[in-house]
Amino acid sequence: MADSLQQRYLGLNGYWPLGWSLDSKWLFIVKQNDMTRIFRVRPGEDTIRPFGKLPFEEVDQISLMDGGRKMIGTVVERKTDIWMIENFDPDVTGAGKNRFD
Repeated sequence: MADSLQQRYLGLNGYWPLGWSLDSKWLFIVKQNDMTRIFRVRPGEDTIRPFGKLPFEEVDQISLMDGGRKMIGTVVERKTDIWMIENFDPDVTGAGKNRFD
């Protein structure tokens, strides 16, 4: 006889799953709009508990491995540079065409 598939809706709208704890009693989750704050929840319970905050301003695509012993993800960093471009405006330089065509 084939194994029967069991599924259950957890109702965690606005959250993404990271992975299970080593003992499989907790599901680690993050908010879709702030993946630096990690929460945990026991399936079947309604209480979402804060677990910790990552020391980065913004992260993306994170997941847990090895029963919660390891985490991997992308740290998003923003850097601003200012560049000066000479002869940019074709109307002023007399080039007569758009520089990006």
